[in-house]
Amino acid sequence: MPKRKIPTAAFDAKRTVARKKRTVKRAKVASSTKKAIPCPEDGCDGVFTTNQSMQTHVGNVHKGRKDFACTEEGCQKKFSKKHHMQRHIDTVHHGRKDFACTEEGCRKKFSKKQHMQQHVNTVHHGRKDFACTEEGCQQKFTNAYNMKQHVNIVHNGRKDFTCTEEGCQQKFSFKHHMQQHVNTVHHGRKDFACTKEGCQQKFTAASSMQQHIETVHNGRRDFTCTEEGCQQKFSFKHHMQQHVDTVHHGRRDFACTAEGC
Repeated sequence: MPKRKIPTAAFDAKRTVARKKRTVKRAKVASSTKKAIPCPEDGCDGVFTTNQSMQTHVGNVHKGRKDFACTEEGCQKKFSKKHHMQRHIDTVHHGRKDFACTEEGCRKKFSKKQHMQQHVNTVHHGRKDFACTEEGCQQKFTNAYNMKQHVNIVHNGRKDFTCTEEGCQQKFSFKHHMQQHVNTVHHGRKDFACTKEGCQQKFTAASSMQQHIETVHNGRRDFTCTEEGCQQKFSFKHHMQQHVDTVHHGRRDFACTAEGC
């Protein structure tokens, strides 16, 4: 009886390679025979290899289905895909930032690669690739969102944020402007105290506090009278304009309210 040949390591390697080639070939054949299933939604060019993937696409993209709710307590966010939900948890709730800036010496980290790349392009390379689409406007922006926001607010005059206080009809272009209005006008909050020792002044916004320091404590006067030969300087532009109107142009807009005067 002939002895059975014991496979060598080289023989096993060749057999493994042959098996892999057959697997790849079968996968290609199967792929080529799969039906191309188009999305049934009007105007959508999506094509899918299985009915399940097509149905998932329709539910998520066209029907707005969001079956994956955030598992963190108190969070109401929902997502169309499980990995989107998991990414939300990792970045928003757990603070994961896996993408470090690639520029030498910069320690900034980001939760998404696209955010890191945008940071590199705009902060380090100064790129502004998104030009305003309105004719005659030369403004450029670092991302499409900011450009669209500029068009809506500056050119189209959109104010989507209405004051939340009852009876107030004020509208604002930005949510933080509306919230600032509520805090300062309706609730009287002044959260920004002057940082100069001994000064008790408080302000509704950080910019107002900083302006106070520059003009009152540091004596900055950036607005020079525009009339030729006048060297007067002012802390505020409206003070300079008031000076021009009254001193140089002789305007007297306020008449005495006393009878007979």
